[in-house]
Amino acid sequence: MQMSNHGRLQEKRISNHLLLINVIGIILSAYAYHVSISKNASPDYRALCDISESMSCSKVLTSSYSTGFGFVSSLFGESSFLNQRNSFLGMIFYLLLFLLSFSDNPIICKLHFAFSIIANISSIYLACVLIILRDLCFVCILTYVVNAINYLLICKKINYLKDITNEKIE
Repeated sequence: MQMSNHGRLQEKRISNHLLLINVIGIILSAYAYHVSISKNASPDYRALCDISESMSCSKVLTSSYSTGFGFVSSLFGESSFLNQRNSFLGMIFYLLLFLLSFSDNPIICKLHFAFSIIANISSIYLACVLIILRDLCFVCILTYVVNAINYLLICKKINYLKDITNEKIE
């Protein structure tokens, strides 16, 4: 697919924003992983995001919902390979999206779009978990924002690539 210089610049800008937002997702997930490991190793550990009893990311990140989204162990067992910390899965997920962000292939962009939808559905589920736990986790909320921005950016990239393709055809 050939793009005009303006088209290449716009697509590159969107891709760069996708790369940045996914790096932020990796960093947030890595921090969440660090908090969960540290808190499990030392109950006295206090994370930077632990502000009060009802605003504690370490409370959320060490809850039963923080591994396998709270239900994988009941489906596949506690020792299942699939029963991983959500933050570990997040690091892998955002790394995958980071790599997908380099492509302007329509199939790869649609795959990125599908993953983005799954991430936002997961965000809604995990936001409900915060309500169940009666806690406010800033790291969690920031990952929900990253997922929403990721969705908006990949939609913009797909629409922009469609517009460029339509201009070439006409």
